[in-house]
Amino acid sequence: MLLAAAQEFDEHGYTGSSVQDIADRLGKTKGALGYHFPSKSSMALAIVERFYGQLPGMVELYRAGGSMDVSSVVALSLDVARQFRDDVMVRAAVRLQRDAETIEVPLPTPYVNWIALIESGLRDAELKGQLMPDVDVAATARVAVAGFFGVQQVAATLGHRAELVNWVLDLWRVILPAIVGDAAKDTLSDAEARVLAPH
Repeated sequence: MLLAAAQEFDEHGYTGSSVQDIADRLGKTKGALGYHFPSKSSMALAIVERFYGQLPGMVELYRAGGSMDVSSVVALSLDVARQFRDDVMVRAAVRLQRDAETIEVPLPTPYVNWIALIESGLRDAELKGQLMPDVDVAATARVAVAGFFGVQQVAATLGHRAELVNWVLDLWRVILPAIVGDAAKDTLSDAEARVLAPH
């Protein structure tokens, strides 16, 4: 049921979708849908909450020994990009957050959790001596998150969703030399290997 809703929201946005559209996609009546979800906004909230509910588990895949490093921060972003490319539930959650002003229920504030997570990972890396001197960790986290979500939106809008992981790699090719210097290439290679490794 949520998958059908996610497909509608991903393709048409929140305002462009209706409960009837979702019911039609499922081959059900609106009444049958209403038994599980009383409104379109309740479906939207469930999809966004599911996305945020997956975040802790995703982070743990890249938190070796209780902390992160630069390559694990990059690897996490590549993994999320891959999920955005391949998983309609993830795409719908991100699109719904962009549509939040038109949704009748409050959604989690977008981006703040991601900024905090990336900043925490970069602070771990700083403690391990991986960052260049005078790197502004908070600013780097904000720029990385803004860049990541900007890249995914541009890729989707221009019909390049299949290339999203490569576009995120390009983003890190720009950011990493400023924060890890000559270790940028090795950091990126390590991050790619982590994403490809079986979890």
